[in-house]
Amino acid sequence: MNYQDKLERLIDGKDGLIFTKEVEEAGIPRQYLNILVKENKLERVAHGVYLTPDTFDDEMYRLQAKNQRAIFSHETALYLHDLTDRDPIEWSVTVPYGYCHFK
Repeated sequence: MNYQDKLERLIDGKDGLIFTKEVEEAGIPRQYLNILVKENKLERVAHGVYLTPDTFDDEMYRLQAKNQRAIFSHETALYLHDLTDRDPIEWSVTVPYGYCHFK
């Protein structure tokens, strides 16, 4: 199996959302992400984040997946647990003391 087939199987297993980090961990060169983008099989939606064209772009999921120590809190948590009937205007996120997303 070549790298492109391996990457397509990996994407299928991740429900159409893939991170560059996951591709590298699978031993696939990242240039194959660019090949799939040029073939319109993937869309780059953020730095290191790729989606298939038919996958729903859930920004909250992307934020949580890229920043695993960040937790949705306050009004956003109420919304996610269906405990309020209002959509949050801004998302509330809580991170541990001293957390820096640039590391």
